[in-house]
Amino acid sequence: MEELKAPGSHVATIEEFEPRGDYLIRDGEIITTTLSRVSYDRREKVVTITPLRRGSIKIGDVVMGKVVHVQGPFAFVDIYFVNGERFHSEMTGMVYISAERGSAPFNVGSMVRAKVILNNAGHLMLSISDDDLGVVEAYCSYCGGPLTRSYRGALRCQWCGKVHRFKVAPGFRPRRIMQERVTLE
Repeated sequence: MEELKAPGSHVATIEEFEPRGDYLIRDGEIITTTLSRVSYDRREKVVTITPLRRGSIKIGDVVMGKVVHVQGPFAFVDIYFVNGERFHSEMTGMVYISAERGSAPFNVGSMVRAKVILNNAGHLMLSISDDDLGVVEAYCSYCGGPLTRSYRGALRCQWCGKVHRFKVAPGFRPRRIMQERVTLE
């Protein structure tokens, strides 16, 4: 018997079946980590969990994505690249923003490089604390202009001059999409 199961779905209990494949065990229950095809061998008492999509995100992977929302101490990042390769699924991770830092390490619209520190049934927790992680592309939160590095290591808006103190990754690349502001008359 074969079934399709969503991430975080209950498959069986460890008393019933011996699990094989990509799974988690929580409180004696076998749970899928990604969208998976689950096949049961009742005679051998084995359940095989096979992810439908290869290249699922694992702890330790480095992801790159766009900050789409900030709510309280968390920022939500839509993931576009995993370990430098294009990721063709819709996946969002969360970055915890420490209150001790004083200001946010990025803003909505920033492209960030982060490391996966927790993958709980497809719910990703990300970190930008390592030296090679942080903002790789950003825009001004006041006027939307592209940010470039200033001589003191901060980021300065090309349009309004506002200075932002973000956690910048070594591969930060300023964008020069529009050299001047476009005004509608």
